[in-house]
Amino acid sequence: MLRQIILLIVGGIITLSINYLWENFKTSVKEVDYKITKDIEFISTPEIPEHKVEIYVDTHKKKLISRVQVDIFNFSDKDFKKIPIYVSLKTKDKKPLNVILSYEESYKNIPSSVEKITDKKLLPKNDSSIYGYEIKLLKRTSGYATGLKVVYLIDGKIEDPIIEVFTTQEGVVMVPFDYTHSSATVRNNILATLLLIGLIIILTIIIIFFVVPLLNRLTYPLDKKPRLKYSKELSELLKQNSIMQSFSLSEIQSTQVVNEILYLQRKNRWNLKKNVVKWIDGLVEPKQNDYID
Repeated sequence: MLRQIILLIVGGIITLSINYLWENFKTSVKEVDYKITKDIEFISTPEIPEHKVEIYVDTHKKKLISRVQVDIFNFSDKDFKKIPIYVSLKTKDKKPLNVILSYEESYKNIPSSVEKITDKKLLPKNDSSIYGYEIKLLKRTSGYATGLKVVYLIDGKIEDPIIEVFTTQEGVVMVPFDYTHSSATVRNNILATLLLIGLIIILTIIIIFFVVPLLNRLTYPLDKKPRLKYSKELSELLKQNSIMQSFSLSEIQSTQVVNEILYLQRKNRWNLKKNVVKWIDGLVEPKQNDYID
C-alpha cells in the first residue's frame, strides 16, 4: 500500500512537470509579436511671428502629419519563409486612414527581404485600409531585434485609430508585443523552470523520506484492528482444519500459534528489507503483541 502511494505521488509530480514543460516550450501554434507605436502629432506647422512656415510632402502642402509604426518580432523557435503580414489602418469610424506615404525596413536592412503586396487580389479581402507585405525570411530574433518595421505617415491628426495586424500563414498567430516572449526572457524562463523542477525534486524527497515515514509511524496503531481481525479469521480456519484438530489445541493455543506465525512472517519480511525501506516504513519494527488485543 505504501509503495502504491509513493508511486502515485511520484507519478503525479512527474506528470505535472512534463505537462508544464510541454505547455511552455512545445506549442504547435507559433506566435509572432507585433508592436504598434502612434504619434498623433508627428509633424505640425509651427507658428512663428512675421514668418511663414509650410510643410510639403512632395508637392502637397500639409498642416499636420501623424505617424504610425508597426514592428514585427519573431520570438518563436522557428524561421518563417514567405510569410504574409497585413496591417489594417482605420479611423474610429472604420474608414481608411489617409496615408500619405509608407516605407518598410526589413531585418538588418537586407535588400529584397520584404516585398509589398500591391496586387489587391492577393489581399485577404478587398479593403483599401489593408496593407500587405511578404517577408521572404522572418528569422528568429534574439533579444529584441525587429524582423520588420513599417512606418506610415498620415494626413491630419488621428484620434483613436483602429489598427489591426494579422497573417494568413497557417500555424501562426499574431499577438501583441510582450517582452517576456523574447529569447532572452525565455532563457530566464528555462532557468526558472529548472529551479521549479529542482524544488519539485526536493519536495518529492521530503515527502518520501520525511512525511511518509512520519505518517507511517503515527498511523501504525490504526492498523492493529485489521491485524487482529485477520488473526481471528486465521484462527477460525485452523479450528475447521482436520489436521489441526488432531493436535487437540485449545482456542487460546490456536490463537497463540496463529499470532506467532504472523509475527515471524512480518519479522522475516522486516529483516529482508533494506534500511531505506525501513526508514520509509517509519522504522516501526514488528512486535509480538501486534496481534494481541
